[in-house]
Amino acid sequence: MTEINKDLIFKNWSKILVVILAFLLLLQCNNSSEAIAEAKFQKKEAEKHLANAELFQQKNEDLIKKESKYLDTIANLESKNNDVQKQIVIVKEKGKVEIERIKKFKSSEIAKYIQDRYKTDQNNVATTSNGTIISDTIAKKMIVEVTEGDICNEEVFGLNEIIYNDKEIFKQKDGIISNVKEQNVNLLSAIEEYKKADELKSNALENTEKAFRKERNKKNIYKITTVLAILGGGYLLIK
Repeated sequence: MTEINKDLIFKNWSKILVVILAFLLLLQCNNSSEAIAEAKFQKKEAEKHLANAELFQQKNEDLIKKESKYLDTIANLESKNNDVQKQIVIVKEKGKVEIERIKKFKSSEIAKYIQDRYKTDQNNVATTSNGTIISDTIAKKMIVEVTEGDICNEEVFGLNEIIYNDKEIFKQKDGIISNVKEQNVNLLSAIEEYKKADELKSNALENTEKAFRKERNKKNIYKITTVLAILGGGYLLIK
């Protein structure tokens, strides 16, 4: 560097200092404005995510309440079904015993059973050496009962198929419920992630505000320094 340049810098050092400080102040002001804008944006985003998280949580709580009612209803129906199944077993066992007893009837016992069942007398049911004789009236009643029994058997067969299909439907519904539960778990996990994101953003916001305060303090220092430099430069120029 030449002697002329050194001398020029030395003579104008105060002016150069003022220009440098002014440039730094302008730069810091711009940085502070950007920091404020970023802080406002992060606050809005944090509020939005928090509102969404609370909404999801409320929806999940409502779903859990409904699910609890469904489970209670299912448990009640299953209990009733168990009672009915036990009753069916009892009826079947009694039926087997009764059928075995009827198979051993003698003619007189057969006649007595028919008379008691159809509330009739010996005019419609009689016992001979060849067996039991019944009138057409009693025979028709017996045929009607047998036919109704056949119809009932067909209905029972159909109902059993319906019951089987209902069980399969319940299995599919259980799968759906399981799927919904998994979705709820995923949703809760998503909410937790939102909360973590909000926390991180809050931390970032806090750090930004701290940085802004530091920059503001620096700005004040630069202002004071600038004033002193101007005063010093002015003093030197006057002198």
